Amino acid sequence: MMNTEKQLTKRKTTLIKHSLFAMATLALSHNAIAKSTLQLADAMIDRTERQQLAASFNLEGGYRVVKGKSTFIDAIYTGNENFTLDGVTNTTGQWYVLADSKWYMAHQLYSNGLYSEALKTAEEAKDIYDALNNNVGQTMGFWKVNQMTQVSFPAQGWATIAYEDLFPNEGDADYNDLVVNMRVTENYNRNNELLSIRMDYVPRARGAGYNHEFTTVVDGEVDPITNISFLSESAFVGEGYSTVRRFGTDGLEVSRNTYSDGADLVIFPDTRTALPAAPGTFAANTVGGKCLTVPRVTARVNIVITDPANNRLEDRSATGLIKYRPVLRVHNTGMDIDVAEVNSEVISGTSGGINASGYPFGIVVPANWAWPMEYQHIELAYPLFADYRQTLLSGEPSSNPDVAKWYEHPSANAGDYTFDESKFVGVCD
Repeated sequence: MMNTEKQLTKRKTTLIKHSLFAMATLALSHNAIAKSTLQLADAMIDRTERQQLAASFNLEGGYRVVKGKSTFIDAIYTGNENFTLDGVTNTTGQWYVLADSKWYMAHQLYSNGLYSEALKTAEEAKDIYDALNNNVGQTMGFWKVNQMTQVSFPAQGWATIAYEDLFPNEGDADYNDLVVNMRVTENYNRNNELLSIRMDYVPRARGAGYNHEFTTVVDGEVDPITNISFLSESAFVGEGYSTVRRFGTDGLEVSRNTYSDGADLVIFPDTRTALPAAPGTFAANTVGGKCLTVPRVTARVNIVITDPANNRLEDRSATGLIKYRPVLRVHNTGMDIDVAEVNSEVISGTSGGINASGYPFGIVVPANWAWPMEYQHIELAYPLFADYRQTLLSGEPSSNPDVAKWYEHPSANAGDYTFDESKFVGVCD
């Protein structure tokens, strides 16, 4: 019988190989899944997300309403306690990260139409969250009564952020110099006051010779100002205390930073470290025939709001990336790069978000998106992107409603040009 360490290693290896990459090639064979299975998967993912929120509060602390006031409750777990489940002993923190990975995988499977697999994987994640929550008696029901309405971006799954990093010079329009998955969850109390914000980040691809720092701007102003002076909407009113935690492939925390007073949040200080190149190439997950690179670092941000009463849900605009503004800082050039969904100004000198032809230097896709492989122009796979560029230049929507969702309308042979796990050989060590 395998010992505990080998069991854990086997679980993590299997999870890593299958949870961090889209499984689009399998989706076609599952188009005929019964609607009832889809509904079951949808319900299970929803329940799992609620259990996840309870578990996150139990490990990180959270707010509850006491005598009409929002009061912070310290975390019950430290993350270092040993916890045994199904004969395997791990720390509570590692179990939580393992459950999060399964939850992420369930979203990937669901978005690709693999509803039976999504149902099974979400249930596995739920069972881990359940065990952690039941052990301390602060379950989904406890936190549901004491705190919560959740608003997420995107509503399900993950958004994708992708960059061209030669700013202000024109790139090759393959939008894979850095690709990051991101998800935002806003947590409100029963008075609909914003209590906390959680953001999760997973680096997916890096097809760049340059190195970068990946940051998030929450107060609407890039700081320190380099080449970007464009102001955007602040994520919240008043102050917030932010913690950025980074995790290695073993689920253990490798570093953390705390921020206050609207400071820019450094998510990945060094993208080469977060997602190293595969052997024999400069890139990670953009060159076929190489091994798949598993993210070496993932990140989670938690922001505690100091003035919930002035951040009521009904007074806030819809959750979106314009409030959680991703900015890429290129170490080699000293340039900061915005996403066009926040800043669509045409370049003037070293300021702006798009070039004279409408090509953005950064884009946000509100879905788990298959990015172009190395040197493959985005419009080969997504032809409506050409029309989308024109809307950025004109500032006017297209008469074709599909243009705004260009990413949902790939070409018939888009698979020849975009990321797919089958184009790679094994997983990098």
